[in-house]
Amino acid sequence: YTTLFRSVPFVISAPASSSEVSISAEALHLVFGRGGKGDGAVAHDAAPWIDPTYYFIRNSGAGSTVLTAQLINVNKAKFWGVDRLSTANLRDSMLASTAAEQSIGILSIDYADKNRGNLRSLYLQSAGQLCGYLPDSNKNAFDKMNVRDGHYPLWGYVHFFTPIGPGGVP
Repeated sequence: YTTLFRSVPFVISAPASSSEVSISAEALHLVFGRGGKGDGAVAHDAAPWIDPTYYFIRNSGAGSTVLTAQLINVNKAKFWGVDRLSTANLRDSMLASTAAEQSIGILSIDYADKNRGNLRSLYLQSAGQLCGYLPDSNKNAFDKMNVRDGHYPLWGYVHFFTPIGPGGVP
């Protein structure tokens, strides 16, 4: 057997009818770490994402939550939002949302890519970056260029184990 590694990006998503196109790691910290509320002195509320009932998340053991928690410095067990129990339910709940402007979720790239007509991946600006990035080189591509070149920060490894065939080929 051999181990194969594959990177899997996750995206911050909103319904396609939302006017939102980007989010910073700092705003994500307010959303998932403080329920969208700033402290009033330094940080303003993370409008339009101020109602946690429209935060579409998975549980604290899901890769989408764990990796986002690490990126935005929020305890994964204290994430604000509603656990949708599966990625399919999360996607379907976002698609059915009656509050597109307030809705935000975290999707694995396979679900995001298959639903680009109805869900928008937001440009993600990590701490220290001057602008946000999508996993791909542009909104119409499927090349994951910004993951490979280090610009897109929200991804993790998936490990596959497979038998070795004749000639050492997996």
